[in-house]
Order: sequence, then C-alpha cells, then structure tokens
Amino acid sequence: MKKIIKSIFEKIGYEIRKTVFIPGERMGIDPFNDISYFLRGNPTPLFFDVGGNEGQTVLQMLKKFPNATIHSFEPGSETFQTLQNNIRSFKAVRAWNLGIGAECKLQRFNENAFSSMSSFLPSTVETWGDIKKRSEVNVQTLDLFCRDNNICNIDLLKIDTQGYEYEVLLGAKRLLLEKNIKLIYLEVIFSGMYKNLPLFSSILSLLEQYKYSPVAFYDQHHKHPERILHWCDILFVYQQIKL
Repeated sequence: MKKIIKSIFEKIGYEIRKTVFIPGERMGIDPFNDISYFLRGNPTPLFFDVGGNEGQTVLQMLKKFPNATIHSFEPGSETFQTLQNNIRSFKAVRAWNLGIGAECKLQRFNENAFSSMSSFLPSTVETWGDIKKRSEVNVQTLDLFCRDNNICNIDLLKIDTQGYEYEVLLGAKRLLLEKNIKLIYLEVIFSGMYKNLPLFSSILSLLEQYKYSPVAFYDQHHKHPERILHWCDILFVYQQIKL
C-alpha cells in the first residue's frame, strides 16, 4: 500500500520521504528534546524541579534522562505527600517540602482544590478551583539551598510556581551571576489569573541581564473566546554555553 501511495504522488510531481528528527534542527516541538540537545555529552545531569506538584515533570525528566539527579520542591503539604509517593522508587530523586523564593521566611501558601493552581499569590476570578487551605510554609532561596547542600552547578532549572517564577529567579542571584545554571525552563502567565503577577517583560529583562536567550515557547494555552495567549512554557539557555 505504501508503494502504491508513493507511486501515485510521484506521478503528480511529489516525493514522499520519511522525516527523521535531528536534535537541534527544529526547536520548539518537544522541550525535553531541546534540553537534551543543549545537554548532550552529559549523561548524568543535575535538575531542579521548582514547583514539583505531584511529580509529573520528574517523570518526564527521567524518561529522557534516566541517570539524572533531581531535586523537586513542593510547598503544599498534601501535594508533597503525593509527590513523595510517586517518586519513592527513584533513588536519584529527592523531594523537599519547601517553597522557593526571593528571601528566606515563612510565607502564606494558598492551596487550591486543583493542586496545580496552588500559589503564593492570591487568585482571581480567572483562576479555577477553590482555595481549600492557607498555611504558613518555609520559603528558601536557591542560593542558600545550594550553598547548604554543596551544589555548585545546575544543568536545568525548571520553575512552575503559578506566578511566583520571578521571585524564584531573584533568589538565585549568586547562581546566575556565577554562571552556574545552564538552562532555565519556566512557565509564564500572561492573563490575570493571580494578583500581583510579574510582567513577562520583567522576567525577560532579568534573564537578559544574566545573558540568557529564549529558545522556544511550548505548551501554549489560549483564552477563549478572545484567542489570546493565556500561559505557556519557555526555555532559556545561557548565551555562552558551549554548543
């Protein structure tokens, strides 16, 4: 059947060829394919999963990088228990019941009935789900965490904290200044789902200051019926990384 279809298309001037994916040739389709391109030659990368939720991203990371070491951070107490249960069979994954932000302190965390909507920022009418619990949680900076745990370099910093991404980056000033993070993969919210959301331009300006360039947008969600961008994920790479 394949030969018949091919011959038909050849008669009208078209050639059918199998497409082979070459890492680095087409960016923006699969974030972890793109991440693997920048981390090629590194069989044992170190990943930080800030906003671990129930471990979805950990499983994606391990599927592409089975020998990775991962630190996953989740401030919500109930969600953290689910995260622990989901990763307990992976020896190279460590879960931390911590919030990550711009300074070390106790901070109120708003736990949503939909755990993926929980945030340190107050929600608005554009956020679905109801707040079921507000609790004071321990927040630490990435700079302090890495210092206390003797971590010098991070290959991939993933941040999905429902509007708190800018604060996470502010708490990584030393790591960014010393060029100790190769890739940053984070979520950006463009709509008013939470109060006091940082502007995308603020995040972009901060990362440009530390010499990071955007690679591609992924998993784009649009508001309906307006058809405008609601939120998406973006991968950034340090400009002076050796390719």
